Parts: sequence; structure tokens; C-alpha cells
Amino acid sequence: MQLIRTEQIQVKGTNELSTLCHISKNLYNQANYVVKQEFIATGNWIKGFDLIEKCKEFENYKLLNIQSAQQTIRRVDKNWTSFFAAIKEWKKHPDKFLGMPKMPHYKPKDGEAILVFTNQQAHIKKGHLTFTKKLPLKIKTRLSGKINQVRFIPKGVHYICEIVYETVSEEGEINKR
Repeated sequence: MQLIRTEQIQVKGTNELSTLCHISKNLYNQANYVVKQEFIATGNWIKGFDLIEKCKEFENYKLLNIQSAQQTIRRVDKNWTSFFAAIKEWKKHPDKFLGMPKMPHYKPKDGEAILVFTNQQAHIKKGHLTFTKKLPLKIKTRLSGKINQVRFIPKGVHYICEIVYETVSEEGEINKR
């Protein structure tokens, strides 16, 4: 059976990682602004590839690796999709909610956001996870082989590095641990 698993590793912050997470936050806020303004003005929202196309001109988009920037914009799109699904459900069954769902908020100005690297940007070599030139970081891991993506989640003074990978498992092995 094909399984998708995640290994979490706590990582000390570096200046490069902090800067990239801050840029990811800035891009998230810019994309969120574009969607919010379009929705307020027309009642429609920009989604998917159209949102990525609109954000390509932003400086923050250019500062990140293209795939990391696209993953950040996809997270904005996913948040808006969830918002509209919640509004639809709220209209049918308002008793399930504490109040009307709110539009996705902006991230704090001095904060950081999740940074995602795809399998084309991160590789495992000799027991270490390595990244593109923009992030000269090596993380020791027990994994080997192909990974799907790597996420850096800011947690105060450190980061949680989540390595998402696929593995093959025998039927029923999941519940043995």
C-alpha cells in the first residue's frame, strides 16, 4: 500500500531561512490583498493559475524560488476556497457555526509564514537534506530516496522542518506501532 508520511525535525533558525520565511509571508499578504480587493470590487475571486499570473510581477515572487512562490500562492487560494465553502455551509446550517465565517486574514507585518520546497528544490544526499543555493542548509535525516516536499514552519526562535515522502507498506502495518 502506498503511504504518504511526514518526518518532523526541529531546526535552529538561520538568517537565510528567516529571510525566506519573511518573504513568503509578504507574498502571502500580497496575494491575499489581490484576492480580497477583487472580491470586494466585483463579488468574484481570482483563483488558481490566474492568481499566480497576477502575482508574478511582485518583487517577493521574484525573490523566492518560483516553485516556493507558487506554493505560497496556492496556500492563499486554498484558504479562500475554504472560506467560500464555509460560507456556503453557513448559509445552509448556521447552527453549526459560532458566527459567520470571516475572510482570510493577513499575516503579521513582522512575522513569518510557512515556506515550502518541492521535490525539485530539495534532495537527500548521503543522509542529509540539501536545498537550492538560496538556502545553504544541510539537515541530517534518517530518510533516503525521493521526497514530495519540505515545509519550514516558523515556531518562535526555531523552525519545524517537515519532510513529506512516500513509502510502500504492507497491509495493516500502520496499526502495529
